[in-house]
Amino acid sequence: MAKVTDDQFEELLRVLITFAMGEVEEITPFDSITPEEHERIFKLITKTLEVTAMVTSKFFIPDSLDTEFLSKVHGLIKENRVEEAAALLNKD
Repeated sequence: MAKVTDDQFEELLRVLITFAMGEVEEITPFDSITPEEHERIFKLITKTLEVTAMVTSKFFIPDSLDTEFLSKVHGLIKENRVEEAAALLNKD
């Protein structure tokens, strides 16, 4: 299993949640639902991705997680530069 620190796991989760919420927004525009529904959707996505990330990490080969790249993408998201983060992720 990859040795993922708690901080790296949180960074990975935030990256996943950011892009998942963007996809959900296309299906269910948040301005058309109540704040309570928005909160439920956010909690559902967060918990689902948390479990997914934990299970997926069990399949990582040690040191296979590119922690530098993860930190770079996470940093862009923290700076609200999501489009730049997406462009980095979409590079071949």
